[in-house]
Amino acid sequence: MVTTNDPEVAERSRRLRDHGRGDKYTHLHVGMGERLDTIQAAILRVKLRRLDEWTEARRGVADSYNRRLKESGLGLPQVMPDSTHVYHLYVVRVPLRDQVLGLMQKNGVSVGVHYPIPVHLQPGYRFLGYRKGDFPNAERAAEEVLSLPMYPELEPGQISIVVGALSDAGSLDRWSHSRSGGKQGD
Repeated sequence: MVTTNDPEVAERSRRLRDHGRGDKYTHLHVGMGERLDTIQAAILRVKLRRLDEWTEARRGVADSYNRRLKESGLGLPQVMPDSTHVYHLYVVRVPLRDQVLGLMQKNGVSVGVHYPIPVHLQPGYRFLGYRKGDFPNAERAAEEVLSLPMYPELEPGQISIVVGALSDAGSLDRWSHSRSGGKQGD
């Protein structure tokens, strides 16, 4: 806990507790993930009892997405051998992401963009001296990532709506031809 009557100290403290974040997508400093309070801790203690159940449900949703999108040409989440995935997010790589994002939202499907600015281009990491072009794969990923709806209670009919909206937004078969030499999930 921090108490202060200095607005600058208060603002910097708020940023530092959230990985140095200034606004939704911009990190001004190297910070920490220190956003948990005691009420949240008490609630999470109760919710932890259902964590395994919810994780399995998320994996089921991801399996459904994977089956329905496997021939789409989109970059799908990859799971390393001998590993499992909890699917906090289900992120695909979509050419013309911003156009697809707009069309999905227009069709009433809530999709999101997580991390549209790669770490090496965040203001808080300028001291490392990296510039645009230094990490082209990360930069391309930041331009293509699209988070599909993902939560344990997502129903098969809702998944159909998401996949249908993706198809309407970009003609799934066309995406497989528009990827610029990258393979799925790279």
